[in-house]
Order: sequence, then structure tokens, then C-alpha cells
Amino acid sequence: MLAIGANIHPGLYKALRDAADALEMKVGIEVHAGQSGTDAYAIQVAREGIPTGLVSIPLRYMHTMVETVDLTDIERVGRLLAETIAQLDDGFLDGIREELMRPHKPVKNNGDGNSSGDDRG
Repeated sequence: MLAIGANIHPGLYKALRDAADALEMKVGIEVHAGQSGTDAYAIQVAREGIPTGLVSIPLRYMHTMVETVDLTDIERVGRLLAETIAQLDDGFLDGIREELMRPHKPVKNNGDGNSSGDDRG
């Protein structure tokens, strides 16, 4: 699961999505309107701010003696993170800074209640 929301950097979210696409890996989207229950916010606001992404591994019975996870999910997340890191280059940080400073085009409404445009940021 890839998180998206106010505390998630859109450039890192896009890098994770691009890596998942390169691996032909299906990923779910998890919307966090506020706190995620993780350390993501603390990392995001540390010092001058740290671009933060969030990847979740599905599990059951968290924080119990019978916490259960599928080992395949852990391996897939490892591959996703490795691919994301492998795709980073020297200009990545400058690129995501520029992307945030660039004015975004408004999403056009087709008049039928549906919006057009890329929903992947």
C-alpha cells in the first residue's frame, strides 16, 4: 500500500508509483488525511523538512503475539523500495523541489461530474 496525503511528498509518491509500474506490480492506495499512525510526520517536519513517502505492508493482529504477515508481501515491498532507490539519480532532490514550486494546472471538469487529468500527480 502506498500512502498519499498532506504528509506525503508528491515527488516521492510518484517515484514509488513509477517503480511499481516498472516492476508491473499492483499496489493499493491508502489515503491519509492527517496522522498515519507512523513516524512519517515526525520525519517530514524534522529540521527544514525531509521529503517523506510511506509504504505499508498488509498484516493482521498488529501488536499482538499472533501478528501475521505474508512473507511474499515483505519481499515485494523490498523489491519496490530497491527499484525506487535504483531509479534515483543526482537530480532527484532538485527535481522534486522544482516540481513543488511549479504552478499546477487546474483539473478540468468535463461537465458530467468527472474530471480529466492524470490522478497520479
